[in-house]
Amino acid sequence: MTVVSLNRSLCTKSQFCRMFSTSIFKFIANSVAFAIVLPFIAICRIEGLCGQRFIRCFSFFAQLVALLPGYPGVCVRRVFYSGTIAKCSWECELGFGVLISARTAIVEKSAYVGSYALLGDVYLCEGCLIGSRASLLSKGQMHERNQLGQWSTPSVVQIEQLKIGSYSWLGEACVILADVGEGAMVAAGSVVAANVPPHIMVAGNPARFVKRFQDVPIDAKHHDSQAENSANWNNESRS
Repeated sequence: MTVVSLNRSLCTKSQFCRMFSTSIFKFIANSVAFAIVLPFIAICRIEGLCGQRFIRCFSFFAQLVALLPGYPGVCVRRVFYSGTIAKCSWECELGFGVLISARTAIVEKSAYVGSYALLGDVYLCEGCLIGSRASLLSKGQMHERNQLGQWSTPSVVQIEQLKIGSYSWLGEACVILADVGEGAMVAAGSVVAANVPPHIMVAGNPARFVKRFQDVPIDAKHHDSQAENSANWNNESRS
């Protein structure tokens, strides 16, 4: 066996041991976190049987776990939400201060949410990156104006789920009011009020088309339609 092949073998074994030890550590950390938040999950589940409008216990525990620092806090948050919202992967990362306010939210694996982000009824697809202090609002009608000119919550709240495409990137302190396509980028501080097509960059308030990422392989059948959507979005944002 040559020196090169020996070094490669040692590197492979070292990488395997590192990956194995990391997986074991994550499993133990998530298991301990599950034991801690199990009473919280049970209480929220019982509250949920009364209907979707009953969220006081859910909100209390969501705010409580948001304040846990460091990696233990990350584990506790994702395990808590895995038992209280529609779906939350144990392989996502929810930073310090992250708050999810809707039980119907979905967070897929490898999704990253930065510190102090506020999430409503959202669908975070695999691998998306949400910057710190970002606000992702639920779509739909959550307030109405009565005959006296006063804003209030309607008797029937019509909420729609906001979807963030896989491997998209939302910059710090952006405000998202519409869907964001796969691989798209929203610059920091932007306000998005119209659906963003896949693989483009938008910026500003209101968000406007900046560029299309040319390094992303596109299926030939969908190239023309996606390019047309980008052009239409650009024209609408300028009008």
